[in-house]
Amino acid sequence: MSSTEDPQLPRNAARRHFLGVSAATGARLAGLAALATAIS
Repeated sequence: MSSTEDPQLPRNAARRHFLGVSAATGARLAGLAALATAIS
């Protein structure tokens, strides 16, 4: 990751937001799957 980010690049922010949301969703799904496995 470079520290010289141009604030006029909305695509970069959108990509980072999408990656954050998909990572959070994946972690939530993994947690739910682990919980379901532990219960059953």
